[in-house]
Amino acid sequence: TNGLVKGREFVYFGNPLLYKVCEGATLNAFLYGALRDAAFLARVLGRDAQHEQFKDAAARLSQAINARLWDDTSGACLGSIQDGKTTPPTAHATMSCLYFGVVPEPRREAARRWLLANYRKEGFYPYTHQFLLEEIYRADTGRADREALDLIRERWSPMAKGETGTVWEGFGPAENCHEAGAVPAYFLSAYVLGVRLDGPVGNRRLRIEPRLGGLRQAAGVVVTEHGPVPVSWTRQPDGTALDFAFEVPGGIQAKLALPRLGENQE
Repeated sequence: TNGLVKGREFVYFGNPLLYKVCEGATLNAFLYGALRDAAFLARVLGRDAQHEQFKDAAARLSQAINARLWDDTSGACLGSIQDGKTTPPTAHATMSCLYFGVVPEPRREAARRWLLANYRKEGFYPYTHQFLLEEIYRADTGRADREALDLIRERWSPMAKGETGTVWEGFGPAENCHEAGAVPAYFLSAYVLGVRLDGPVGNRRLRIEPRLGGLRQAAGVVVTEHGPVPVSWTRQPDGTALDFAFEVPGGIQAKLALPRLGENQE
């Protein structure tokens, strides 16, 4: 009746509504993302009727989430509707609605500000940092870039120092060889070295945009869908210059965006 899916809420540890049967914002945000992607795939495949079907379903779901699960007072997403009553905002709900593009542009700044101020109150697992770190980087400020790096240092340090040299499912005792813990590998490549796709893979374009945070230098090879991209950069000691080098695979266009240096680098 609310235009939302009712089911067992997004099952990952740390979500305050874990295993609750409700009309959950996090679950509905994931579904919106699936419908949006299905609409895109249908369009690419030339299935016009299915494209319109999935597009309309995604639009209706987004409207319902914003109408029923947005809290103007906090500027964040309510966790759910349970037994006809809304539950308080959660970082998992706000993060998911931001990540999947449910939150409209006029609300995004407030929602991201609330998320950055409140995410430490909930127990995020390594897996959900894929969404959390993306939203921190989308804030696109020097402060946010430093926060992302500090978060990786803080939470992944025990793995880096661990006996096995592997990434874990959780931040405490758990499965000690699990792909869910490899999240920093993506962000160190996509944001610190700064190489990521610019639009769909079929566009054959890359964006190279290093986010320095507090680092002085970084170097590595980013494995992209179009081939390896070696990158290195070094910030000069006085902070006023950046030595930068990269190689782009043949037949691929790349857009380069370098950070401001000096007093106005925010």
